[in-house]
Amino acid sequence: PKDIDIALLKSMDEFICSVCSLGNQHLQDLAYLHLLLNFRLWSNAAFSVQKQFLACVAKHVKQNPVYFRSLFGVQKLLDALRRFYWYKQQDQTVVSNIGSVSPTKLHKSAELNKKPTNRMNTECIATLRSALI
Repeated sequence: PKDIDIALLKSMDEFICSVCSLGNQHLQDLAYLHLLLNFRLWSNAAFSVQKQFLACVAKHVKQNPVYFRSLFGVQKLLDALRRFYWYKQQDQTVVSNIGSVSPTKLHKSAELNKKPTNRMNTECIATLRSALI
């Protein structure tokens, strides 16, 4: 994850733009799916890189929302965002020393334990969602 930095993100963005200029649709699809829309890869980066990553995704989606809707789909994008950038509530009760049960607490999902994703750039997420819907 320490090798996944802003410089890598910029290089990847330039690479994808170059691939798009070639006119090879299949290669373009693969570049978007395996590089830009690989949330598993980018979710391990530092918060500042993730913020730039979501801005980069939003930029590409804004440029061609119909293409991304057909390539990745709204539901798949929302599922990826929920999996890597959302908090989810889990049932966990704690019994106090007098035997009563405390209310359920809000916990991070397993993928979120290592990074401050609650502060993730919600504007980029909203832009992606609105561009695809």
